[in-house]
Amino acid sequence: MTDLLLQNTPDLPRAALASLAPEIILLIAAFIPDFKDKCSLSFTCHRLRLVLHVHPHVWSPLDLSPYAHHVSNEVLFDILRKLAPLRPSGKDGGGGTTLTGNYVDRLDLSGCKRVESEAIEKLAKTFPLLKEIHLNVEPREGGADDDGDNETRAVVPGRQRTGVYNDWRQPSSSFTSSTSSYYSMFSTTATTSTTTIAALSSTTRTVKPRASPNWLINNASLLTLIQACGATLERLSLSGHPLSNSVIESISKRCAPRLTHLDISHCTRKLSDRDLQTLLSGVGPRLISLKMLGFVLSDLTLLVLKQWCARTLRRLHVSGGKALSLAKLGSVFSALVKLEDVRVNQIAMGEVDCLVTLLPIASTTIGDCASTLRHLDLSPKLDIFPSNNPAHTRSLHSLHSSSPHLTSTHNPPPAPSFSRGLRIEHHLHLTDASLHRLARDHPLLTTLRLVNPISITADAVDSLLRSLPCLRRFELRRWQEMEFRDPGVTAITPQNLPILKELVLYSVPVPRECYAAWREFKDLEGLEVWDAREWDERPMRGVMKDCSKLKWCRVGRTSVAWEKIGKTVLGGEGMGLVGVDDEVVVVRTQEAKGRWRVVVGGGGLGGEVEV
Repeated sequence: MTDLLLQNTPDLPRAALASLAPEIILLIAAFIPDFKDKCSLSFTCHRLRLVLHVHPHVWSPLDLSPYAHHVSNEVLFDILRKLAPLRPSGKDGGGGTTLTGNYVDRLDLSGCKRVESEAIEKLAKTFPLLKEIHLNVEPREGGADDDGDNETRAVVPGRQRTGVYNDWRQPSSSFTSSTSSYYSMFSTTATTSTTTIAALSSTTRTVKPRASPNWLINNASLLTLIQACGATLERLSLSGHPLSNSVIESISKRCAPRLTHLDISHCTRKLSDRDLQTLLSGVGPRLISLKMLGFVLSDLTLLVLKQWCARTLRRLHVSGGKALSLAKLGSVFSALVKLEDVRVNQIAMGEVDCLVTLLPIASTTIGDCASTLRHLDLSPKLDIFPSNNPAHTRSLHSLHSSSPHLTSTHNPPPAPSFSRGLRIEHHLHLTDASLHRLARDHPLLTTLRLVNPISITADAVDSLLRSLPCLRRFELRRWQEMEFRDPGVTAITPQNLPILKELVLYSVPVPRECYAAWREFKDLEGLEVWDAREWDERPMRGVMKDCSKLKWCRVGRTSVAWEKIGKTVLGGEGMGLVGVDDEVVVVRTQEAKGRWRVVVGGGGLGGEVEV
């Protein structure tokens, strides 16, 4: 096999690695989830390359989502051929191909919008034993999702966490203007993507990082995929595609034997309640994870969900809808005794306290009760619309005019910033009673996200946080009419949250001394601070310098003077022109220790600093 993985890479001497037994090498590779890191491992010496290529299953799961804007039909199959060589098939005298042995059976193509429907059909016919395939319209974010509990989600300038806001300022797919901008702006990421894909594909020289604004796989191709691979599929993600009732019926029948994880969020265009009920009655008894964001679930659909999924379901992501459906949803929660991960978004009205009250607490063999809940995410109906306010349309053109280095043709136009748009937001009817109940009944929570609760106090938040020592991700967005007494929330400290990995605070008052203590978070990887006047360049510089694991930080409406953060390596003029309301994202680089890239306003390169 002509393997381009061996080309243009130094064969560095690694005597210790070369002496390892193949079984040890395979164990090492199994603990490396990232595609790029496995490529780097295979580059270390010739023997490692041979071992990894003789056992292509170690490349599974193959996650190409971070390199989505590089992956086309040709690139995809060139990579798969390198990892799973084919041979001519003699069956029926035809000229087809079959697999020589084991191959990649878990594949993530989320956001790979240059992969066409015909390629999905070919993929299904060539690899009929796929166990896992993800075809979400948007690239995955990572974070507390499926088996990625130890992974921090990626931040995309100009775009909030998936599912929090309905963004009406751009097409249904924001990949071109936002996500693609993110990957192409940072030379580290872009270079890594190009190098990694080039190492695996001979067609990369013709690849241009462009994608169609909308990626919709046709239903005929999805039917082919389900018919060919449904009997072996364990995980299937089709979020964002307009599924037909025939596809749903095929999933219900063909995938029933093994399917445990299903994501059909925002596939609402052609589906009725009857289609959802057919789906749940078919695959429900084995489902462990079900994501159905965007659907307005009827009472009968909720009843079917309760009937067929009560024994096995551990993850449930749904949209809240009206007050009556919220009450019915609470009864479903109480029946799901193994529930570990709950997300309810787009709650328009209704008492959220009832949902928290009905979260399941399973009885143990000794008569006690123990909560299995680990992830809780509650958010109301939130929308962002285009704004006619000139203040909201300010872009980085002023920065470009004053900074020649920002006029490069490689920089895409800025994507919509969170701060520039007309936001229409609802609130959550959540009280201190719910926070006290969470602290008492669910002390092992690792993820807690609360958006716009209206009737909670800072004291209750502090009491809750002191009761959650296992918390890894905490998000709190304060409703505009909710008042916190001075000094605000004081329990967000390394002493109370020793393993915190992600912190998101919007309009939450925190005293300056607590900000100063944040530099002691040893595991912090992601930070968002919005509408915090006490947050200036001193705590900002502190976390950038001392939080060694911090990967990214997003701030806005703060008092940070960006020209004072550190030594400006690039873009000094642009850094000085950053406005108070500008959304600013900083990302740690890999080229030099203590160096950060700064992106302003959702898509334009603001500069580079060294702290």
